[in-house]
Order: sequence, then C-alpha cells, then structure tokens
Amino acid sequence: MPIRSFLDLDVYQRAYKASVTVHKEIITRLPENEKYDLKDQAGRASKAIPAIIAEGYSKKHHKKSWQKYIDDAIGEANEMIVHLSLAKDLYPNLVDTKLCGKLIEEYNIIGKQLFRLGKAWNSQPSSTHPDSRLTSHILTPLALTLPGGEKITAPGNIPNVGISPIIQFAVTTLLVLAVIVTLFFLVYGGISFITSGGDKQKVVQARLRITYAIVGLIIIFLSFFIVNLIGGVFGINILNIQPSAVCRDGICITP
Repeated sequence: MPIRSFLDLDVYQRAYKASVTVHKEIITRLPENEKYDLKDQAGRASKAIPAIIAEGYSKKHHKKSWQKYIDDAIGEANEMIVHLSLAKDLYPNLVDTKLCGKLIEEYNIIGKQLFRLGKAWNSQPSSTHPDSRLTSHILTPLALTLPGGEKITAPGNIPNVGISPIIQFAVTTLLVLAVIVTLFFLVYGGISFITSGGDKQKVVQARLRITYAIVGLIIIFLSFFIVNLIGGVFGINILNIQPSAVCRDGICITP
C-alpha cells in the first residue's frame, strides 16, 4: 500500500494502539502514589512515540531532521520498556503482568521498526522516497487538441530554471556593478584631486568623491560577507562560490 501520510506507517499504527492500551489497561491500575512518577512518565512516553512519528514525517525530505525524530522515538520506546518492566515487577497484584510482557515485546518491535525505517530512508536519494512528488522539471508540456483530433504539443525539453540560480545571478550582478561604479568614482575622484590645481573647492569635492568611494567599497565588502553568512546559516550557496579542492597524493577532492 502506498504511503500517503504518517497514518499509513505500520510503526505509527502500532505505537498508537500500544499507547491506548497502556493508558486504559496499565496506567489506570497503578497506585495513586505513582501519580506523578511512573503514571506520569509512562503516560508521557507512550503518547510521545506516535506524536514524534507524526511530527517528524512532515520533515521526511530533510534526512537529518527526520533521522533525529526517529532516534527520539526509539528513545521513548526504550523508555516504555523500562516503565512497563517496573510496573510488572513492582505491582504484580495490580497490573496484568502478561499484558505488560506483551506490551514490552510490542515496544521492542516498534524500536526495531523505527531503526529499519531510518536506515531504509537514508539509504536512498530524496527523489526515490516512496511518496516523493518531485519532478525534474517545473514546467509540464502542454497539449492542445484541435478539431479533427490533431494534437499540438508544446516542447517538453524546457529546462528547469529554479529560483536559486536567479537569486545567484541577481546578487552577483548587483555586487559586480556596485564595485565597478565605486571604482569609477574612486578613480574619478583621484583624477579630480590631481587636476584641481590647488582650487580649494575642487580639492574638497575630489576628497568627498574619494571618501564616498572608499565607504562604498567597505559597504560592498560587508554586504558580500553578510550574504555569505546568511547563505551559510540556511545552507544556501547564494553566490555560487565553489570551495577549492583539497589535493593529497595526487588525488583532489572538492569539499
């Protein structure tokens, strides 16, 4: 069956059913002195597993984030094994020990399923995930049917121009133009200063042009730094700057 949402995951269904059973058949039978201890901890952990799976599934296209949620859910499943073992051993006269044993085995299976899910998900590229909706092109070829049955189909080999290359081109172009304009005013100010002939007004104007040009260069370099910093924070190579290759023993590797 195709996986359309987290509800279709067998591990989610198991975790949800186990949580319901824990709350109805185990927690309600524990003594009141465990209200803020074993009752509370078991209740929170059993609810957390299906909730973590559901929340993490929304970030399944980001492998590291998805894996973190899976690891957290495995941790909660292991915690439930401990809580159920304590309930079975501490209160054998209050809780169904056989049911506790079955639930312990169930959470053991849930942990193994989560581990296999993370391993299988990380072993394939994002484009081959079971519910991947991504395509290689943004534009889909259009087809028109004319009277008589003749079809006219638009070209299907239109390249995909994503937003990232557009941003890279725009930012890079603006920075280059800003540098060119600033250097022009710097040179122009220098020539004006040299040819001022001692005229105080011309000297002041030339100095202002040079000062503004230097300030402009500083602003441009700061902008360059900030753009790269923002790109690094969000994992985007905005200016499309490729890192230099690291060579060792005649083998070069680009990070």
